[in-house]
Amino acid sequence: MPQKQPSTTVGPGLACAKAMSTGWQDLITRASAERAAPVNAHTFYGIWTTSSRPARLECDDGTVYVVKGIQNGRVLVNEQIVAHLGSLVGAPVPEVAYVNVDQALIARQPELAHFQPGASHGSEFVPGCGNQTGIANVDGDNRRRFARLAVLFGWVQAQDHQFIYENAAPYVVRSVDHGHFFPGGPEWRIGSLNGVPAAVPDQMLVPACQLTQDELRAAAAPLVDLQDQAIARAVAAPLDDWGVSMEERVAVATYLARRRGELLTALGM
Repeated sequence: MPQKQPSTTVGPGLACAKAMSTGWQDLITRASAERAAPVNAHTFYGIWTTSSRPARLECDDGTVYVVKGIQNGRVLVNEQIVAHLGSLVGAPVPEVAYVNVDQALIARQPELAHFQPGASHGSEFVPGCGNQTGIANVDGDNRRRFARLAVLFGWVQAQDHQFIYENAAPYVVRSVDHGHFFPGGPEWRIGSLNGVPAAVPDQMLVPACQLTQDELRAAAAPLVDLQDQAIARAVAAPLDDWGVSMEERVAVATYLARRRGELLTALGM
């Protein structure tokens, strides 16, 4: 009697998962081809003595950036993704770019000896702000800004909340340093993105700022009609040599799509 051969039929759940993965991979691949070109750093202004030791560099687009070098590994991945997600919900996070730090500039500036040459992560430098601090100045338009940050932070799962404020009234708030966001911070892996609690607006900001449901719903409104292409563009933003694989990008996109739905459900939207 012939031996029964194992079935090669793919179950509906697995087939659906594979189709979703392929769909995300196609979107991310297309978005990767549309990345902006790096700008070139030419003038050094200083170093911050934080763990990532970023440099303040002026570039050939006329902008000054806070630049974190390639030596920071997957911190750069998180920084780029969170910045792009922040723009989708109008959160007050700096504009970002790829900043090419070449060997000639490193050689001229001993303070840049810890940098590796190549395209690094740059966040637009915001002049006239104080040092990083905690939650403050929760009034006026800052309420709207904190509400949008609460949505962004809850969507991604924030770690290491850091804010800067303009030195003069109305002391406008911005969020900076997102390298330790996502479950596991820069050490996140596919497994760490699974099994986390359902997304809700950030549970540090909501009570500290006494944000109302109406304020949070207004902040989350851009998520209602958000297209998968927008998530794919954010996930495609980290450069290929920053240590993130396509499989990991697909996992992040899936994670963000799921948590978008969870956030909207939590807010009754």
